[in-house]
Amino acid sequence: MPERVLTPAELNRATLVRQLLLERVRRDPLSAVEQLVALQAQESASVHLALWTRLHDYDVGQLHAALHDRTVVKGTLLRVTLHVVSGRDYLQFWPAVEPSLRDWRARMFRQLDLGSDVDALGRQAAAYATEPRLGAELSRHL
Repeated sequence: MPERVLTPAELNRATLVRQLLLERVRRDPLSAVEQLVALQAQESASVHLALWTRLHDYDVGQLHAALHDRTVVKGTLLRVTLHVVSGRDYLQFWPAVEPSLRDWRARMFRQLDLGSDVDALGRQAAAYATEPRLGAELSRHL
């Protein structure tokens, strides 16, 4: 029996369903983020808007709790911008992202006259970031 090929309209609908854009679903933020892989998060409100448009009865507190317990994380990922992903997924993506991000950051550090010891600054930042911090707090600390 030959494989059936989706029509363009069927493919469009399947894509909308996969991206949770056809109708709101009952799902917690973690499982939604995992299905979507990554949500762009340069602006904090964009994550909430993305989930609010997709999830029935979206509760901001659930996302905040997931961020607090790090089952969902916000970090540099695609195109050197901030994204929200599951903590499990971020650990899988990191080895692929880290080398180019390290090179980019080293150039930025030199331009900003922060020195070139990326590893030392990274250790200092990681030690300070064991608690959730605002970007401005981390900048002042470094």
